[in-house]
Amino acid sequence: MNYYEYIGGQVRKARKDKGWSLSDFRKNLLRQNPPLRLGITTLSEIERGLIRIDMEKLPLMAIILEKPMQFFIPPQWAPGKELEDHIAYLIQIIETAPNKKARIEITQHLSVIARMCISFIMENAGGFIDDGGG
Repeated sequence: MNYYEYIGGQVRKARKDKGWSLSDFRKNLLRQNPPLRLGITTLSEIERGLIRIDMEKLPLMAIILEKPMQFFIPPQWAPGKELEDHIAYLIQIIETAPNKKARIEITQHLSVIARMCISFIMENAGGFIDDGGG
């Protein structure tokens, strides 16, 4: 199982935990966050790990699915204590934001930073990440 299959499986689990079909999930994505427009086929492919989820979209999905970001991270990628403390602090900031729109905006900015960090790692790690891309 590669990283994207794990994430997709966790997205599926979170969706099912809420009792949502793919159609219900899509409706909630559109209702709660209009910029996040994903078709049912795309959501299904994400859940099966057939396509990569955009790392800017995952935090928004986590909010809608009411799961912490750690839920989507494979156990072998669990952060160390120092990073956990920083993540906990950022989560506290997000959770104390005045409303859902503010939480989503903060999360979008953090996801851009995360995507940039992941890109840097992917470019400089010499392929240590198994992304299933061959």
